Amino acid sequence: MLHKLISLLARVAGALDDVADWNVKVHPFRTRSTDKGGHPTPEGMHGDGVTLVSSLLVGRRNAIGGQSTVCDLDGRQLLATTLAVPGTLMLGDDRRTLHGVSPIRPIDGSGPAQRDVLVITFASAWP
Repeated sequence: MLHKLISLLARVAGALDDVADWNVKVHPFRTRSTDKGGHPTPEGMHGDGVTLVSSLLVGRRNAIGGQSTVCDLDGRQLLATTLAVPGTLMLGDDRRTLHGVSPIRPIDGSGPAQRDVLVITFASAWP
């Protein structure tokens, strides 16, 4: 499944830039929070320094918040959405946009809030 997803994303990255070999990185991120709020992107709006960035929602539990926002390089908002259904995939041209995610917090006190995302990036230059 992961191989198929990376192959699909490689085709998207190839539409953005003509690169023979991509530097592909896969990052699982789990954000957990009690009543204080968990910050999925504590650095705020940012770019990752890559060509293509993708966020795949793996799951959410007892969580409210976690709104993904995408802005142009001048800070104008282009998109604001909450990835709520597992399997939802968000793609971005990281050279032309900034992105961030708002904090999550528990819906109720039965346990912590949790948000799991798989971020896959494609860079056209090896560091």
